[in-house]
Amino acid sequence: MRDQFTRKFSSTMFSNSFISQVIEEKEEDQLSYCTYVIVTYGFLAAITGLACLIDDLTLVFGIIAGLAESASVFILPSIFYLISHKAEEKRLGGGDES
Repeated sequence: MRDQFTRKFSSTMFSNSFISQVIEEKEEDQLSYCTYVIVTYGFLAAITGLACLIDDLTLVFGIIAGLAESASVFILPSIFYLISHKAEEKRLGGGDES
C-alpha cells in the first residue's frame, strides 16, 4: 500500500520536472519503504547531532557556500546541456543516439 502511494506521489510530483526529461525511472530503481525510513531518520539523527556539536555558524555557511558554488559551476551546466540536447533531438526528430 505505501509502495503504491510512494510511486504514485513521486510520479505525479516529478512528471514534468527537468530531471524526468533527462533520467528515465525504472521499476527496479525504487527504494523500499523500510530503506526510505532508515535513510530519512539517519539524516535526521546526523543533523540533530551536528546541530548539538557545532557552536559557530560560519562553518555551516561556508560549507553551504562551497556546495552551492560547485553546483553552479560544474553540475548545473551539465544538466542544462543534457536538457537542451534532448530537446534538440526531439525538435529535429533524431533517433535514440544518447
